[in-house]
Amino acid sequence: MRGNLKGHIVIINHSQRADDLIRQLHAQRIRNKRPVVVVSHSPVSFSSEAEFNDVFTVTGDVIDKAVLVEAQVERAHSVAILSAWPPPDPNDRRKYLRGDPADSKTVLGIQAVYGFLSTTVSTGTGAVSIVAELKSRKRFGEAKLAARDNGINLICEEDLGTELLTQCVATPGLTKLYRQLLSCSDNRSELRRVSLPAECSGRKFSDLIVYFANKRKSSKQAEIPIGIYREPDLFMNPADSELGSLKEADSLLIITENPSAEEPFVAPDSGWSPWKPAA
Repeated sequence: MRGNLKGHIVIINHSQRADDLIRQLHAQRIRNKRPVVVVSHSPVSFSSEAEFNDVFTVTGDVIDKAVLVEAQVERAHSVAILSAWPPPDPNDRRKYLRGDPADSKTVLGIQAVYGFLSTTVSTGTGAVSIVAELKSRKRFGEAKLAARDNGINLICEEDLGTELLTQCVATPGLTKLYRQLLSCSDNRSELRRVSLPAECSGRKFSDLIVYFANKRKSSKQAEIPIGIYREPDLFMNPADSELGSLKEADSLLIITENPSAEEPFVAPDSGWSPWKPAA
């Protein structure tokens, strides 16, 4: 482990899927790559590929506070708890637990991480985003309780698979959309959460669409707003009557052509405004 990490990503449980996740997070086209710390029950070795540079490991059980301290969880950008728990019995031939046993371990992992963060005075639980995987929807409520009413991003494999299948059956061709938007490594357009532009505070979502449409005519970045985060909810394509005026604390969900670029928008001249079409 490297000392004094900050803004890194912690992945709890190592598997082939963890390696695939790292490959996307550290893909060549991603400019601002965050260090990754993998917490694993047993020692891990990684490929010599460039994507695995700046990847560190902590060996131990996530319910051990010392492991979370070593992973520097309190200063992380986000924590991902993957449903890839190894069997506790060394004679068990399964590589990873399935079903209820895996979900029970995930719930314990959530409790451990939130319990640790709640005692970290410098940051508190709200500063670190946590994503956790579940196999079955029946443990969903238990997982939310384990988070102690803090915001947590739960991904249920059972529900997600059913919902994706239903959408793709109803609208053929959506698989191509999901593959493009959900990949960080190869595709030009990706989803990104950004702050609300200061000049959009007090406006409506319909005004926001006009703002971005006019802005992209003179900007190097192609961005489309599709939703508003107003904690703890996400409003997708909201009607003006549903959301009302945009607030300073709101943030946007956008589709952007180049999510890794951090280039500020520069107006072409002092008389230009993104609120009105260019002459």
